[in-house]
Amino acid sequence: MKKILCFGIFLAAMLAGCIAPDKNTTVQTKYPWNENNFTIGISETEFEGVYGINYLDEDTQQYETFYEKSPAGQIFLLAVNGGYLPVPDILATPKGNIYVPMEYLEPIGITAETIKNEDGTKILLKYGKDTLLLAKNRAPEKNGEAVEIKFPAVEMLDEKIYVPVCFVAEQFGGTVDDIDDFSKEFCNESSRILPKISLIGIEMPMEQIDGFSIEEGLQTVVESSVVEYEGLLTLLEERGESFTERHPDYDPGAICYSGKKLGRYYIYQLEGFEDFPIFFNRYTGEIYGVQPWDEMFSVARCFPNIRKIY
Repeated sequence: MKKILCFGIFLAAMLAGCIAPDKNTTVQTKYPWNENNFTIGISETEFEGVYGINYLDEDTQQYETFYEKSPAGQIFLLAVNGGYLPVPDILATPKGNIYVPMEYLEPIGITAETIKNEDGTKILLKYGKDTLLLAKNRAPEKNGEAVEIKFPAVEMLDEKIYVPVCFVAEQFGGTVDDIDDFSKEFCNESSRILPKISLIGIEMPMEQIDGFSIEEGLQTVVESSVVEYEGLLTLLEERGESFTERHPDYDPGAICYSGKKLGRYYIYQLEGFEDFPIFFNRYTGEIYGVQPWDEMFSVARCFPNIRKIY
């Protein structure tokens, strides 16, 4: 465990101990996760290396915050079935393997049970009719058959049990998309946003839905861009201002598909504003945009607020 870096530590719990799971305990804990809700913000704090993660709990319509310590200069954001999953306790290896406490598998629809006997601790995961048995120092078993894994299937830290979330999702038929470095991928700058922000999109199997195509998504995004542009024109008129060399005019229709996606989101970019990608939900048709707000990183359920820049 010396090579494991711990991300997402609650400030209030930094000095608190962890409670080991009871023998043969099924973990079912409620977490504030909402499908298709990707509203999230990251802000700096007065503590070096500690960042506030803000997200919208749609059940209460309240914004919640937890604090993440990022000693390695990296923050991981998980989107499960289109919804941001707040995990304030992520483990990551230098090779990029991501582990979460096993109870955080619940929003994915996976139940977790610890089994303790003379052979040690095992984790029995269930998704639909399928099972996955995990244990340290042995191969995982899916429905009783061994499956290959090139990294530990279970990690323990302070008696807390962590599982490789991407591996688990894929074993149960899910898909995983990974944007390793948001700033480098979309802003062409490795240092614009610190720390490094990695986005992981997980999609679990679901009934067949006729979603929007990339072209249909592009049309919807362009329409929203035109509305934002018209709002900007109105704002400038009210101010008695016009476009300048520093803040020039632009074509609201100059939008293209980036070639990347995050789970159910197609990602588009507006020419001249590539730093603020647009996420289009191919199932709901909703748009989320990276915002030029005061937070270090913000995603909200609307087109990027270009007017904020002018």
